[in-house]
Amino acid sequence: MSPVKTPKSPKAGDYSDEFVEKIVSLRGREYKLRELDVSTYDELVQLATSKNDAGDEMVDNQLLRKLMTVKTCVSPRLPDGMAGMPMRLANKLTVVAQEVNYGVEPEDGAKDEKAPDIEEGEPEEEGEG
Repeated sequence: MSPVKTPKSPKAGDYSDEFVEKIVSLRGREYKLRELDVSTYDELVQLATSKNDAGDEMVDNQLLRKLMTVKTCVSPRLPDGMAGMPMRLANKLTVVAQEVNYGVEPEDGAKDEKAPDIEEGEPEEEGEG
């Protein structure tokens, strides 16, 4: 019986072409967003972390989202803290950055199933309609 070979562990550079990228068109301009690497994400978490009055470390999630959005948007570059940007535009870019970084990673060979459409409004009670 031959020994089982363990696959080699990938090195940091082995993933350079595997980052998710997404281009969105908003208000007549194209924005290119690129998935962050883990070490960059960790740095941003540290920047958004502070100690509260009790001495416990707390992550300011609103600040983290802004930092992530600025870092994820590679073209055009966004101003630090998204200062001066229209709120709705900043919010939309934040949503896209969240999708790029926190989206569900499909497994190799898995079927690409579409999520069911979700209608807005109140759900109908059984028997109505």
